[in-house]
Amino acid sequence: MYNVFGVRTDTRKLDTQTIINRTRKIAEQNNVEIQLFDARFIFGADHITTAIDHAKRAIDLGKTISDSLSMEILLYASGEYQIKNAIAKLGLREDTMEIAIVIISDNDFNLKIQKMIDQLFSELGFRHDDRVINGDKKYLEQYGINKDELLSVPEARWFELVLEKVALVDIKK
Repeated sequence: MYNVFGVRTDTRKLDTQTIINRTRKIAEQNNVEIQLFDARFIFGADHITTAIDHAKRAIDLGKTISDSLSMEILLYASGEYQIKNAIAKLGLREDTMEIAIVIISDNDFNLKIQKMIDQLFSELGFRHDDRVINGDKKYLEQYGINKDELLSVPEARWFELVLEKVALVDIKK
């Protein structure tokens, strides 16, 4: 089971290492996987759920690059097959103010997980706002999408070009 959230932070200079460390600790305490993304480069919940599906399939087939589900999700979501490139593209930065979060649990989301999410948001100064994961066309070039590709589909379907980049990670492996 997984859930995708968008959050905002008012912090002008994000302490990425503290956020990553605190998130990792909360994930370990609650036996869940948590992955954080710079939401500027996320093009809807389907972008992340497609990455999750591909990452789980890679694990099932024994064709992973990393040793964790959350890192595989980052690889697929970024459309990259090298961890350093995936982090450079979708990892948190000091100037990140909008974050996409995916929480993956073996169990259905329950009151314990909701409390964990509330704790995470509270401790890190996050405000829930799913609008931040809707993507912005000015960031499509981060995925190597060129003008010809954009002209090949209506603007309302540009996010599907990102989903193609997610799927292509399997070929790059």
